Amino acid sequence: MRHAWLLAFFVLTACGRGYSEGERSGIVFKFSNKGLIWKSWEGEMNLGGVRAAENGAVANTWKFTLKDDRLLTQIQNAIETGDAVRLRYVQWTVAPLDMESDYEIVAVLPRKLQP
Repeated sequence: MRHAWLLAFFVLTACGRGYSEGERSGIVFKFSNKGLIWKSWEGEMNLGGVRAAENGAVANTWKFTLKDDRLLTQIQNAIETGDAVRLRYVQWTVAPLDMESDYEIVAVLPRKLQP
């Protein structure tokens, strides 16, 4: 019985939101409402540059999930205009079933211009 309580404690504390948080900046190039049972907004952002892969170099991209419909218009506008944005995120240790990525967007900010 003691092991069951330990497992329950681990699941409640380790599987939650807040493993990490931060911001990423780039151009959102893919954004769609996906899912068979639970729908979620899933997107990809080009962070710029390239990274090494088995078959050569590939674009440096990042996948994210949007659950807050209040931010939907801001991301859609950034896609239409091609403007770069900063996405503030919270990373889940273990993402809920209604998310494809571990990164949940909590704010959409304009990209800071370089001086």
